[in-house]
Amino acid sequence: VVVVDDDDDDDAEEEEVLDDDDDDDDDDDDDDAIMRWEEQQMRTAASGMVAFEYDAPPSQTSMYGPAVVAINGQAPMPMPSASAGGAANLPEKLESTSVQSLSASLKSKIEGLKETGDSRTGQLSRLEQDLSLCEKSTSSLEEQIAEASDRYTFFQEMLGYIRDLLACLSEKMSVIEELESRVMSVYQARAKRLLERRKQDLLDECDENVERGKRQASFDAAFQHRVAEREGRRARRRQRRQLAKQAAQHNAGMSSDDEELESDRAFFKTETAKIKEDAKVLFEDTNEQFSSLELICNRFEMWKFGYQSSYDEAYIPLCLSKLFAAFVRLDTLTWSPLEEEQQLLEEHGWFEKLLFYGSGSLMQPPSADDDDVRLLPTLVEKVILPKLRGECVDRSNLYAFLPP
Repeated sequence: VVVVDDDDDDDAEEEEVLDDDDDDDDDDDDDDAIMRWEEQQMRTAASGMVAFEYDAPPSQTSMYGPAVVAINGQAPMPMPSASAGGAANLPEKLESTSVQSLSASLKSKIEGLKETGDSRTGQLSRLEQDLSLCEKSTSSLEEQIAEASDRYTFFQEMLGYIRDLLACLSEKMSVIEELESRVMSVYQARAKRLLERRKQDLLDECDENVERGKRQASFDAAFQHRVAEREGRRARRRQRRQLAKQAAQHNAGMSSDDEELESDRAFFKTETAKIKEDAKVLFEDTNEQFSSLELICNRFEMWKFGYQSSYDEAYIPLCLSKLFAAFVRLDTLTWSPLEEEQQLLEEHGWFEKLLFYGSGSLMQPPSADDDDVRLLPTLVEKVILPKLRGECVDRSNLYAFLPP
């Protein structure tokens, strides 16, 4: 019997025990059993079957137990034992496998793997499509978040700006109304003075006609001074018409006696100059964003061109006329169409700016279907027309335009 140990570090001691008394027939039987066992082991190794242990014949035994053999580096497997009549534990009949059956089995497995691969490929394609959609959705949502953030920031800034602007204009409106009251007082004082003079001239002419009917007419110095002034004004008007070559077109009694004394004109100019100076410094303590009509218009135009729907929903076109009225009233404090050498209404800076408001261009006004196209007409109706009515009714001396 031969004993083999796979551990290199341990040196196994081999002992051979020979039995000279065994018969030659027993040796032949043992050789046949060993040969069949080897063939069985080779079949087992080829088919993946597990080898079984058997009892070794006496000639193959040693003092360390049954003989074992290591196959392909596997753990040593005991050799099968053989009886006198041959191998007792070997299978009598082995199953035969044909090449066709093996080929069919392999093809079936390959088809199954192909179907599994195709299924996995389809799943991968769907997952890639879902991933692409998710990436697009993520990108779109990021853009929407950025847009919503910009929109929120803009409206928060606009809200704060409008609140500050309204607070500023509310404070300045009281000063503007006071300046308008001062202007009205100056014009009314002049109109009253001209009216009183007109009434006195009428009384003087009446007294003059009465006294002429008497033999001895007596007039005091004040009366004579007023008559001299009246005739002097009449002579100066006649001279101006002659210089303007309008004497042939003039009809007697159609000129107005509204000429003032030099002292009265100087007083009027001084008072109006003070009012203009006070109006000029009204917004000196205010940030330019709240005092410049152009910058305010630019702010609201940014809202209109950037967020048109919310601009209309907030009824901004209806509110702008009230918002800009303060600047129009301030600019036209001393403006009067009844005065000489007055600036035309179309020549004011606010007129041109508001004429083209909301159009995005200074070359053409807004379209007819735009609500902002009514901004300038509304301001003229709400601010300029009441001012003209005040000029003609409240502070003007209509009698000063009647013929003397």
